[in-house]
Amino acid sequence: MSQTLAVSPNNPAGIAYPADTAQFESERELGDGSVLIQTGTHLPGSLVLTRTALLSGWSLAGNSRSAFEREMREAGWTLFFMAGTIQITAFGLNERNTLSAALNRLAGRVKSQSCNSFEIAHITRESFLGVCRVSISAHARHLQKEALFLGQSNPARNK
Repeated sequence: MSQTLAVSPNNPAGIAYPADTAQFESERELGDGSVLIQTGTHLPGSLVLTRTALLSGWSLAGNSRSAFEREMREAGWTLFFMAGTIQITAFGLNERNTLSAALNRLAGRVKSQSCNSFEIAHITRESFLGVCRVSISAHARHLQKEALFLGQSNPARNK
C-alpha cells in the first residue's frame, strides 16, 4: 500500500498531524541525519512524516537516516544517495529566518538534481554582533519504488 501527499489550503502537506504538535517542533528535531521529503512525493503507506514550518513544501521523515533507510528497504522502496555534498550558507538577523532561508536554497539545489528528498549531514549556527550565520551540509536523496533512478522528470515514476 502506498500514498501520495495531497496539497490543500488547510493542510498544505496533506498529512495528519497530532493536535498537540508545537509549531516549531520540527525546528528542534531538525539536525544531523534528518531526512526531508518534498510534498507530493509518492510514498509507502507506512511512512509517517512531520510538517516543518521552516521549509514550505517539505516534510521531515525522521532524524535517523539508518532507521528511515531500513524502513524504506523493508517496504521495497529505494532511497538513492547522490554523490557530492551540497554546502549552503545564509546570513541574517534572526536565526530561525536564516535557517529557513538556507533550507530554501538547499531545497532548490536538490530539485535541480531531479531529487525529491535530502539528508542533512551537518548544521552550523553562529551569531556575531547580531548577525546570524547558518551553514548546512547535505546530500541529495531520491525516494522511489523502482531500483533504477528515474528522477522527478519522469511522469510515470513510482506507479
